Amino acid sequence: MQRRNALHFCLRRIWHTVNEKYKKKKGINMEIKCTKKCEKEYPKRLLKMENAPNKLYYLGDILLLDKNIVALIGKRDVSEKVMKTTKRCGEILAECGTVVLNGLAIGCDTAGLEGALTAGGKCVAVMPCGLDYVYPKCNEALLKKILQNGGCIVSEYEVGTRPERWRFVARDRIQAMLSDKIVVVECEEKSGTMHTVKAGMEYGKSLACIVRAKEPVLPSGNIWMLKNGAAGLKGENALRKFVNGATGMM
Repeated sequence: MQRRNALHFCLRRIWHTVNEKYKKKKGINMEIKCTKKCEKEYPKRLLKMENAPNKLYYLGDILLLDKNIVALIGKRDVSEKVMKTTKRCGEILAECGTVVLNGLAIGCDTAGLEGALTAGGKCVAVMPCGLDYVYPKCNEALLKKILQNGGCIVSEYEVGTRPERWRFVARDRIQAMLSDKIVVVECEEKSGTMHTVKAGMEYGKSLACIVRAKEPVLPSGNIWMLKNGAAGLKGENALRKFVNGATGMM
């Protein structure tokens, strides 16, 4: 018993030290917290999922994970035009009162979060690493802005866990689990975005992709989604209708 208490005390001191270093380094006055399946803060929708993690580590408002959430995702290497479209999508989702979620990646993820924040919306970023890391590093300011605006950063990985390639696939699964609906702006059929799309299909989520009228050829991932039952969204009103419950080509 004494050895167990000593170990517990040691672990608590380590955790406190990590949190203090994190707050000092990032300039964020928040502690990395942990919630378990047996605790009331654990997201209710995850309790229904067979492969949900036993623990979630988080910064910010964990209660957002029980709100209406739309994952707004897409590929990293996109044109300025696509970035502009994605940012507008983020704004519309925020205007509709939904929480915008993705993996904080460069490209579409970044633009979507920025758009939601511009419209005063709440955001959730799901990390493929411990919360003492920021990935990608270039989005550290965006992460801070998400938290300052009342959002949440979440991970299934404990402090000290580095972002490894296989963890991105697992992270994409969590994105699908946490979302009510998934909207893809642009992606290729063989891309990381499709991990979230296929997990979303497995979990019975409502899926849609953007169909831009002036685009001569759709990306292969968007085509795959449309062939497999996802809604095609043409224009801002179509996105609003999808968020508010409608499905099918709009």
